Amino acid sequence: MDGSKRSIEEYQVTNDVVDDLLSTLEIMKDQGLDTSKNTCTINGFQTENILKYKTPQEVAQKIIVQLKKDLNLFHIHLIEYNQAGAQTAHDHKETEDYSFILYLNDSDGNTVFENHEEITPKKGKLVFFNSDITHYGKPSMKGKKIAVGALKKH
Repeated sequence: MDGSKRSIEEYQVTNDVVDDLLSTLEIMKDQGLDTSKNTCTINGFQTENILKYKTPQEVAQKIIVQLKKDLNLFHIHLIEYNQAGAQTAHDHKETEDYSFILYLNDSDGNTVFENHEEITPKKGKLVFFNSDITHYGKPSMKGKKIAVGALKKH
């Protein structure tokens, strides 16, 4: 982070990481492993923490290498939004120090942060931010797919 507590950083993640996460999402959808009930996800499919599986753990290590941060990535869940799927305003301050959103496809349904900054979903774009920053996802009509990560300081 640039020293300001409220900064938002953007990175570009390699296609192999995105493709591995998309494959994991499809497998979990085929298995009906939807946990979106009782979450901030509206009209979408949300996975449990995928890091309990071996292959996603390998993908998580690739993400940490690309971020160049000495943090513990302990949770990733995947979301695919149905027609008009969105995310209600929330933060992650109770569960982690930092968060990220990794866009798995080009889409609509921008992510809006409390400072009114809007991020347009582009495949491979990773947005890294302090977990106490409130944010939400605008409705998606194009089937936005994302990975959401949780990180803690060592």
